[in-house]
Amino acid sequence: MVIGDKILEHLREVEQEPQFTERPGGFSRRELAVEGHLDVDHLAKAVLLNDASGYVLVVVPGDRWVRVRSVGADLGRDLELASEGDVEALFPGCAPGSTPPFGMLFGVETLVDEDLLSLARVYVEIGDRDRLVVTTGERLQRALAGARRGHFSH
Repeated sequence: MVIGDKILEHLREVEQEPQFTERPGGFSRRELAVEGHLDVDHLAKAVLLNDASGYVLVVVPGDRWVRVRSVGADLGRDLELASEGDVEALFPGCAPGSTPPFGMLFGVETLVDEDLLSLARVYVEIGDRDRLVVTTGERLQRALAGARRGHFSH
């Protein structure tokens, strides 16, 4: 199953018929925001971390940086940014720069920043370069049920 299909199936299972917007050109979150007239802080950015124990996916607003050391300390782990090769291995077929925030669907512990969950509109990557899912913070919270919540970015 293609990554996007797996995510769309999950969203439907949590009672959300996905709404889409065309994913504007550009690679960086800022380019996406400018070209698509989106608020960059409303883009969910998924950042993969790892250590000898495995992977952790941290989902934060697109204009923020993950506090890697703080997340590692909270989890009692020595985390660092994972390589692009790690991302490709965990999310095969996922377009570079469009890592989806649903790590738990792929057996990856997932953490979500509280600041995304209060937004009226959130744009979510689903692994392709053509579209974004448009949802709300409340719906994103339901879709990320079981993910650890907190403040993981600055």
